[in-house]
Amino acid sequence: MVSCRRFAQVYSSDDEEDSLAKTRSQGQNSRRPEETMEGKMRKRKKVILNKESDGEEEETESKRKKDDEETPPKELKPDDAKPVGEPVKVTGKGTHYGQFEYGGNRYELEDSVLLHPEDNSLEPYVAIIKDITKKQDGRMMILVQWFYRQEDAKKKDGGNWVVNDTRGRFYSFHRDEVPAESVMQRCVVNFVPAYKQLPSGRGFIVRKVYDAVDKKLWKLTDKDYEVAKQREINLFVDKSLARLGDFPDLEIEEDVEKAKRFSGKLKRLHVDLRKDKDVFPISSEYHSILDKFDSLTDNSHRNECLAKLLEAVQSICFNAGDEANDESFLWPDAAVSPVCALELAINVSYASDYSKYNQRIRTLAFNLKNTALLAKRLLSGELEPEKISNMSPTELKVGLTNEETEKNEPDDAERMQMTDVRCSRCSHIKVGLRHIVQAGHRDRYQLECIACGNSWYTSRDEVISSSCRY
Repeated sequence: MVSCRRFAQVYSSDDEEDSLAKTRSQGQNSRRPEETMEGKMRKRKKVILNKESDGEEEETESKRKKDDEETPPKELKPDDAKPVGEPVKVTGKGTHYGQFEYGGNRYELEDSVLLHPEDNSLEPYVAIIKDITKKQDGRMMILVQWFYRQEDAKKKDGGNWVVNDTRGRFYSFHRDEVPAESVMQRCVVNFVPAYKQLPSGRGFIVRKVYDAVDKKLWKLTDKDYEVAKQREINLFVDKSLARLGDFPDLEIEEDVEKAKRFSGKLKRLHVDLRKDKDVFPISSEYHSILDKFDSLTDNSHRNECLAKLLEAVQSICFNAGDEANDESFLWPDAAVSPVCALELAINVSYASDYSKYNQRIRTLAFNLKNTALLAKRLLSGELEPEKISNMSPTELKVGLTNEETEKNEPDDAERMQMTDVRCSRCSHIKVGLRHIVQAGHRDRYQLECIACGNSWYTSRDEVISSSCRY
């Protein structure tokens, strides 16, 4: 896993065109243009971008701007692309639109399209439309983000990355400006995580992201992209899963064997395929429970987090027909509603920061599973979900808020003789002597931490040696 945010060199704002010239003179395009996908695109008739050396590119771009200003607008022909609707904005590059029309078809931002290759014998290029601009000379240009074919996805040590399905493409954050007339037609691109089976039917398949600078591949489920890029990938995955409907996960051996015949690369079961600690695979059991209680959201990742929290509180619940006590909760009836309320509170607080949302889910799932008091107080309603979502790690560890801990301290301290022993759970030196157990020649001391409630037995010698150390 890389230590820095991936693809940080790629601009994602609406004004990124102003930085294209500078970007092209660095990074992946410091190689010879004809050796890159962009270089190939420059050669074709529909995407005419003159070959330039790196040292001359900025100067050439400035000359283009000047030429655009001085060149009178060309007269549109019937078969030229035309803008549709009101302008979105106007910049030094031209007038930007949300749609354009070409060949009797209408295209808009975020459409996936096929583009004419430089050679008719080659497969069309696949890209997403990110911007639509009418230049000052009347030309219609579109900014596109590429899907790489395997012949264009180079490895750092030579050779190409391989897709084992004819529909396979690699997503990338590499962008170029091309003529609007290079568009052939719309197409369907499905972003399918590695834990899902390959869907049948039409459409290209994307399982991985190609880093055109480092020449590496990353999974769709990796979680250390830039925040904006992460949201973009998650949105594409969610849209694809909604469009494809419910199709099976790779959970059983038969499914994995079937996937091998399609991809030839899957070697492990569902849980292994999503190994990253930020990813929470949702099992069919918890998915069915959430579906039964009509608690699934429109976001697949949030559903995974709901399942993770639901799993964390299951241990303090009892199943129908089992013997219960006063502190038990019926599974899953008593768990679903409080867990959903807790996840909603976390989502409201951290929706703008994906990594913090994931971190909070992990922290709460761990503490709910390991601190029975915290889980019981959530399910009983003793602690509000909003309160739990904002508790510190120390508070979560003991299942008590700081106010509750401070309130309890004086009473416990008055009842017990305090020692200098450090608590092994919370590391506070607030441990008192609760009881002495007579056990032959060696008495056993029952100690209790008034900070977290941890209780344990130790020898008299251990208590004395701790007092000497502190």
